[in-house]
Amino acid sequence: MPTTEYEADLAELDAANDAVNDDPDHNLGRLADALAAMDPYPRQLANHPDGSRLVELATLNLVRALLRAGDRTAASELMDDLLRRTAGKQLPVQRFGPTLVGFHDARVAALTEVGTAGIEFECEVACEVLLDRREVMSRSGPLYLGTYSIQISSEDGSVPPERQDLTLAEPGATVTVRYPMAGLEPETDGGAEVATLPRLVPRWGEVVMTVVGAAMVGASGVLLGLDGTCPGGGDPIDDAGRVCPNIYETTAVGATLLGVGAVVMTTGVVLLSVDEVQTRRGRQTQATLSWRVHF
Repeated sequence: MPTTEYEADLAELDAANDAVNDDPDHNLGRLADALAAMDPYPRQLANHPDGSRLVELATLNLVRALLRAGDRTAASELMDDLLRRTAGKQLPVQRFGPTLVGFHDARVAALTEVGTAGIEFECEVACEVLLDRREVMSRSGPLYLGTYSIQISSEDGSVPPERQDLTLAEPGATVTVRYPMAGLEPETDGGAEVATLPRLVPRWGEVVMTVVGAAMVGASGVLLGLDGTCPGGGDPIDDAGRVCPNIYETTAVGATLLGVGAVVMTTGVVLLSVDEVQTRRGRQTQATLSWRVHF
């Protein structure tokens, strides 16, 4: 007795397949519905050879029933879809009679004449790829043109699975499918933060403060050196005992300029040093960024 939805739907497919053999006119729709009900199970069918074989047999049986009903268009679409999903696999068409064998061969020739294309898969984490219910590696090999269902999941569950329908329309082309489609976010080692603190003062401002402060200190030295001297650099009282009528008095101005210049220069040096250390740390942190790439 079926214990899962997959097993229950597979049992219904088996019953509908038998029913079409007994009465195709009244059970054709039932078999079509039972086949459609298997679409949500690509992973189960990929890991269940008996279930996959039953789907193939039921599809061929439905194609034969559609041909008997005179619907060659629907039969062609269904056969083409099966040929794409089985990718060149030898199908058991002989057991369904010469009519279906001939129809199968004609559809293979038609698809081959149009051409083939390929799909290449690029995963940024270790991944598993299902291409129309079968597992593939990094390349699909030649595929008939048409639409394919792709489901990709990460092996460790670190990235959510993604599903898409891809149409191959250009003969000879190779289409690249990436996983995840949006790409991975960069991650940091040891939880280091990428963002750095903003500078306290623009760098040019810090440099200007340092230069201006140094200039003020230098000027104060000149003023203090002139204090108590005569214009022209002479001594206030020469060797002949003559007194200079005018003497430079620059002690107050020089001392003030020295104090202000020292403060400005020191502030500029400190701010520049702090901001440069922060910037260097930020660059070192950014250098630890890495992408985890697996194929």
